[in-house]
Parts: sequence; structure tokens; C-alpha cells
Amino acid sequence: MPEHFMVKLPSDGVNYVKHFLICKKCNAKLAEGSTKVVKCTECGLSQLKASCKTKIIASIMSLNDKNESLNLTLFNEVIEKLYIVYQGQNPGSVKEFKQLTEDEIIEMLLTVEVCVLFNEKNNVIKVLDY
Repeated sequence: MPEHFMVKLPSDGVNYVKHFLICKKCNAKLAEGSTKVVKCTECGLSQLKASCKTKIIASIMSLNDKNESLNLTLFNEVIEKLYIVYQGQNPGSVKEFKQLTEDEIIEMLLTVEVCVLFNEKNNVIKVLDY
């Protein structure tokens, strides 16, 4: 595989989108529960569930030039950048990023027109407009 490679979105499919809470102190993923207070298993900090930050991770499937499928993981910061591009392409999209539902994120990943540059470890280097 080359050192860097470009993937054109929209993606050919979305494997999954996951929302999860992270600890305010150490940024570890918090266990989901039905209680109002959650305790981080990594650092021990107890915190109100409602005040924790939410992160998003998505796995997309894209076909390369040889029609082979390539599964890539996108993290919160990249998904947020893609949403900014999507808003520019769809002026009616006025929701804040943190208010998006799983279905809205999937729709965005299946319709946003942008190029994403990845490194050899499949990490995003840059989001580029067409």
C-alpha cells in the first residue's frame, strides 16, 4: 500500500456509527449505565453523566480503483470537519454537530462530497474539498 492515499467521499457504505461518553479528566471511554452518575474505570473520577462530553466514531467502507473494499475508521474531529463541509454543500443543515443523530451522521457520510487523505496506518491526515 502506498505511503499516503486519497479516498473520495461520499463513502460506498457505513459499517457503524457509535456515540460514547468520555471522562472529563482522562478522556477514557465511560461505561454506559442508567444512573445519573458515572465513575471512570481508568482514573476513578465520578461525574454527572449529563455533563460528560460525547465522542463519535464511524467506520466507512469505500471501494478503491480495483473495486476492492477498504474499511476506514473516522474519529470525532474528522467527522466534525466533514459535517462543516456538508453544511456548506447543504445550506439547510443548521443543527449543531453534537445534536446529530446516528441516522443524520450516516446520511452525511453517504452524501458529503470531499476527499480525505490517509497515511499508511489508515489515519486521516487531511480533509480536502474536491
